[in-house]
Amino acid sequence: LEKAKDILRTKFLVGLTTKMEESVDRFDKYFGWTLRQEEHPECFERFIRQGENINEHEHVQEGSDTWNKLAELAKYDVQLYEYALQLFDEQGKNLFGNDGATIDI
Repeated sequence: LEKAKDILRTKFLVGLTTKMEESVDRFDKYFGWTLRQEEHPECFERFIRQGENINEHEHVQEGSDTWNKLAELAKYDVQLYEYALQLFDEQGKNLFGNDGATIDI
């Protein structure tokens, strides 16, 4: 888990599907991409805002046997995800500042 956290911290710009628009905006700024939503509004709306590639899953009741088995199997994944959430916030502050401008790195 610690090695995975280190790799995530040192090798990745974190994006979150729960903050898709902000993530895509960060990628655009960080990598210097010029294709903006104004130029391709149908693509932006379809894939970023509506999430066309979203899949429905059966709801699992918290505390059920299935829930508990999944929690045990995915405990390290959950910890890594929680770390990714933290990194997303840190990278936002350290790389993009309060105004969203990219800071020289």
